[in-house]
Amino acid sequence: MLYEKIVGHIVKGPIPPVPYYSNDLILLLRPNYFINAKATFKDYYHLTILFQDKAPSLIIDGKSFSIPPQSSIIVNPGQMAESSLENIVLSQENKEYTVVFLDKRLFNQLSTDIGKGQGITFDNTVTLPNQFLSRLLQTFMFEHALKQPGYQLMLDTISYQLGTQIIRSIPNNLVFNTSPEYKASKEIKKVIDYMHEHNNEKLLLNDLCNIAHLSPYYFIKIFKSQTGKTPREYYIDIKLEKARRLLRDRSFSVAEVAYMVGFSSQSYFSSAFKKKIGYTPLEYQKHLNI
Repeated sequence: MLYEKIVGHIVKGPIPPVPYYSNDLILLLRPNYFINAKATFKDYYHLTILFQDKAPSLIIDGKSFSIPPQSSIIVNPGQMAESSLENIVLSQENKEYTVVFLDKRLFNQLSTDIGKGQGITFDNTVTLPNQFLSRLLQTFMFEHALKQPGYQLMLDTISYQLGTQIIRSIPNNLVFNTSPEYKASKEIKKVIDYMHEHNNEKLLLNDLCNIAHLSPYYFIKIFKSQTGKTPREYYIDIKLEKARRLLRDRSFSVAEVAYMVGFSSQSYFSSAFKKKIGYTPLEYQKHLNI
């Protein structure tokens, strides 16, 4: 579990519980105390956001940073971060603050999506969190707490939005791609070719994203902007067009055609076919005889 993995790396032994919100890429902590800790994370960035007047300085690679209220600072993977406290100290008025750990896989993907894929290193600069970042953090906590249907997909989408907002608001070394549409169009074509070649299989979104070298958020957005359809809609249309050709051939039954184009059941195939073509597969074959 990400919480135990990260918190256990910071502090050895028992510590007071910390409210947390997480998915596979992000761990958001809301502690109401400060601890004396010294740690480095090779696979995670961590962003600290304070809301109060008095807080201990954060030491990053030997350099001390004083963090004013309503401001934040980010630590890169591999950097040593520590505080100078001797023990656990309650924050001012026992008020919570925010620490966000972000898997470097998130920023590696974003550096490919919107930059030239060289990885991202942020400046250790004290910045003011903007309203968009604050709103995304609140939404992430809200989705995790309520766990409504589809919340995991929402958390994944918010994760990429959070990463993008951090890139926009904190100075870093990312070189932005000046023509992402051209690059994306070539990758989307690879995906479409793959769909045609595997039109009788069950394709997973992650597989298509890997082919395009895009995150799910950007892949769906760019795919729809270039084709006018979601990946699922486009793939279903490929299957149905193949089904029409097979039905016109008259060598196969409706059940055989459904199987050949990869539908899980004949009823699902018939329903999708009628929605797209206006006839059931059987009606379509009969219509060809007229």
